[in-house]
Amino acid sequence: MSDPDLVLEWPWLDRVPGSTVSHLGGRAVVGGRGMVVAPQPLASEAGVAVLRAGGNAVDAAVAASAVLMVTAPMQCGPGGDAIWLVRPAGGPAFAVNGTGRSGRRLETERARAAAARDGDRGAWTITVPGAVASWVAVLERFGTMPLDSLLAPAIEAAEDGFFVSRYLHAALTAAEPVLRRSPPASEWFLSAGVPAVHARLRQPALARCLRLLAASNGEALYRGEIAAAVASSIAGAGGFVDEEDLADHATQWDEPLAVTVGDLELLQAPPNSQGIVLLEALRLSSEVLGKPFPDLRRVGDFHVLIESLRASLADRDAVVGDPEHSRLFETLLDDAYLSSRAASIDPDRARRCWPAGIGEAAASAATRDGDTANLVTVDENGTAVSLTQSLYYDFGSGIPVADWGFVLHNRGACFSFAPDPVNAIGPRRRPLHTLMPGMAVAGGRPRYVFGCMGGHGQAQTQAQLLARLAAGDDAQEVVAAPRFFVDPEASEPVLYLERRIPGAVQQALAGREHPVRVLGDWEEIMGHAQLIEIQPSGAFVGGGDPRTDGHVAAW
Repeated sequence: MSDPDLVLEWPWLDRVPGSTVSHLGGRAVVGGRGMVVAPQPLASEAGVAVLRAGGNAVDAAVAASAVLMVTAPMQCGPGGDAIWLVRPAGGPAFAVNGTGRSGRRLETERARAAAARDGDRGAWTITVPGAVASWVAVLERFGTMPLDSLLAPAIEAAEDGFFVSRYLHAALTAAEPVLRRSPPASEWFLSAGVPAVHARLRQPALARCLRLLAASNGEALYRGEIAAAVASSIAGAGGFVDEEDLADHATQWDEPLAVTVGDLELLQAPPNSQGIVLLEALRLSSEVLGKPFPDLRRVGDFHVLIESLRASLADRDAVVGDPEHSRLFETLLDDAYLSSRAASIDPDRARRCWPAGIGEAAASAATRDGDTANLVTVDENGTAVSLTQSLYYDFGSGIPVADWGFVLHNRGACFSFAPDPVNAIGPRRRPLHTLMPGMAVAGGRPRYVFGCMGGHGQAQTQAQLLARLAAGDDAQEVVAAPRFFVDPEASEPVLYLERRIPGAVQQALAGREHPVRVLGDWEEIMGHAQLIEIQPSGAFVGGGDPRTDGHVAAW
């Protein structure tokens, strides 16, 4: 029987009977030679098969990433972006920026007119897709196996098909209006209607694409037959990226941002990733509470973490964009700035509106809709990877690349049209990216490898994971625990809580003037998290998210 008082703000999973999770969060999986956690079982198993065959965590990540492009096509594909954290055994970590730039011929006023006409799925939102190029770049530096062998499981899944889960069926049902906009996408996914639960889904056009990517070592997407098709699709829809933009794309290698919280060194990718939000928020909460991590069993700590995240998200919208155009974001981790910002957090009362502490927040063109896939891998030699890839919205722009089985992302919807913002739309720019793979190092070795989907909620989910890990919960308990989400784009502040959060906590937060709204038990907006904790004993302990088809594969 339904609860008449239950508010479901994101009910799309409930549109299909039986699609929501009703069980407990499961138990952690433990391994010792390698582990892959992904939001879909075939991806995790493909990755661990690579480890068993002698590959390393980077090889496993590429194999799992490619399978996700087949089995989670609403979240990722060859037409999307990726950001990595890679920490090779015994060496420093690297942030790998697999995001693309806007077209060099982009005209702001034309883009503004297109946004007004076409919304945030129009071709004006398409930037160069960088995920495939990032595979090649990371394999060249750290891989041990060739791309063609790593793509074989994905090609098989696309060609022979795989069985549709309840989650994927619900996702395709929700995305049907977008897919119906174009004959190719309708043919690929809806030729006989939305595939039924446990029906076999084949994607021969995508298999053909993956074969050519394997044969060309990814080159065909940037200089070749697929590149020509991509440019033609974008031009036909009125976008700005052309073959020259594709050929000019290069994956960028960066030093991760790092802060120390307690005995952990927390790593995030630098802008244009939003990873700095997590680092700032945890430093703020630590400053206010006088301890490394909040204890989410204490309402006061719960409140301070929420306010710290709200403050950090406001700062993000003022200072995070393409770092080639502004380095203002570096201020957010300055000790003096953090002390000043922390002093503005009231430990007993929620602030109605959080302005940016530096600069001026500028809203992007996008809404809170979005879709992303993260995966994490470790191997017995100590290499660790967190890889997050995305089309942004479910099926991105919805604009298909005819004959090749994939759609193009709409990450450019994250640009801002406000006057002179850091994240301003313009030619040859990378937009603010919500992708933020995470890692924590202790004693010179990876301790936690994590990430999630969730758009604006990614930093919020990761902060909650780390707080619960600090309290001693294991990986699966942490991933399955109930979560909160605050929407930084809402006209009125709202704190969304999963119903499993104790009623006394809900009431106490409302008493601190948080505008509480209770959702269901397992909510999509709370993100899909993946987590591996590496114990001092050498054990790998993995947690997969029951909010999706999360799966831990261990060796």
